[in-house]
Amino acid sequence: MQKPRILVLDDEALIGYLLEDYLSELNCETVGPVATVSDALQKMEAEPIAGAILDVSLRGNTTSYPLAEVLLKSGTPFAFSTGHCSSSIAPQFSDVKKLSKPFVFDDVRKLIESWQIAPSL
Repeated sequence: MQKPRILVLDDEALIGYLLEDYLSELNCETVGPVATVSDALQKMEAEPIAGAILDVSLRGNTTSYPLAEVLLKSGTPFAFSTGHCSSSIAPQFSDVKKLSKPFVFDDVRKLIESWQIAPSL
């Protein structure tokens, strides 16, 4: 069975690599990690993904919201990752799942399981 491909968007390389390690342990393939929305969109155009984990706040005072809109329209499951409180996320995304930083492996596992895209973990 093919591993689910999960896009990771985070402008902090160490966080991206930590997620990559966690996803590997969960029998998922990581797309990225990438640091910008434009890089994430290019990766998605090149290869289909099963889900995504998006850092909310990116360098240059930008957010991952444009990518979140694309994922919502396509029906692709995703979650925001943030070190801020949930109320800092734009209201139109209030129903989107969130991963709190620093990450806990079990939270990432539960997120992937909730998407029902991976073989039994």
